[in-house]
Amino acid sequence: MKRFLVVLSALIALVTLVFGQGERAVLPFEGVVEFKLQNIESVQFFEMYVKGERVRTQTKEKLDYVPILIQDYATQTSFIMVTATERYVQVPLPGGGTESETQISGVEQTGEKETIAGLPCEQFIVKLNEGELEVWATLALGKVAGFSRSLNQENSKQPTWESYFSSRGYAALRAIVYNGEGHEQGRYEVTKVTRKGVPESQFRVPRGYDKVAEQKDLIQRRR
Repeated sequence: MKRFLVVLSALIALVTLVFGQGERAVLPFEGVVEFKLQNIESVQFFEMYVKGERVRTQTKEKLDYVPILIQDYATQTSFIMVTATERYVQVPLPGGGTESETQISGVEQTGEKETIAGLPCEQFIVKLNEGELEVWATLALGKVAGFSRSLNQENSKQPTWESYFSSRGYAALRAIVYNGEGHEQGRYEVTKVTRKGVPESQFRVPRGYDKVAEQKDLIQRRR
């Protein structure tokens, strides 16, 4: 149960991190993007299958009991499913205006450059309300709706780190979060990008799966 919840939370966080919240994903890319998500306690590896505005995210382990997240920004639908129990639940897409975004107090483009997963990236330092974010972003993937809201802040008309990058067409291939004392709290990094065709079946819940009302019901096996 504990591992299930950890993986589930990481899946949701990962897709939110890449595609942001409150904006439709506009990504002229079809293929597979591999990521790692790391904090001070663990490292998890993921695969994201992308086809237009549809996204499927799963762990690289491909174990039957590990949740799979499917999001369709065109139809505004999102599902989490578990193969072992043949169950799925519909969940809200990230965003919708009910949560505020993480506000920034400044963005510095350092001039440093690095190639990550074969793509040219530029370094940015984003000053947050608490701590800062080191971002390595690329224009080579087209416009991607930025980053997740990692903190809940009061609504404001100040610029946000999500809108700053997404409005400029950047996609983050590495993002490192530091607290107010300068200590790393976690990071996200793309490890491989493969451009290839992705079948339509990757973005559909298989026939015969039972729909449940809550996420906690996903791991209860059929009787």
